Amino acid sequence: MSNNAHILDLLQAAATKDPYNNLLAIATKWKNEGVTQVDVYLRFTDLLTCTPTTAAYYDHVLDAMDEIQCGVYNGGIYPTVLSNEEISSAKG
Repeated sequence: MSNNAHILDLLQAAATKDPYNNLLAIATKWKNEGVTQVDVYLRFTDLLTCTPTTAAYYDHVLDAMDEIQCGVYNGGIYPTVLSNEEISSAKG
C-alpha cells in the first residue's frame, strides 16, 4: 500500500464521529497485519504532514500516535515503548 493509500485510510477514519477510536482501530489492524510499530507511527506522521493544526481531528491523531509510541504498559497497543532514536533512525 502506498503512502497515499495510508493517508486516505487515516483521513477517512479521522472524518468519522469517533476519530480517535477509528484511528486506533486502523493502527491495531496494521499491527495485526505485521506492520512494525515504527512503520505504523510513521504512517501517522505522514498524515500530520498534510494536516493543518486547526483540523478538528488533529489532536486525535496526536493522541493515537501516543498510543502507538507508548507501549502496552502505558496503555498503548504495542508491547514496548517506541524510542525517539528508533523513529529518527527509521526516517533515514
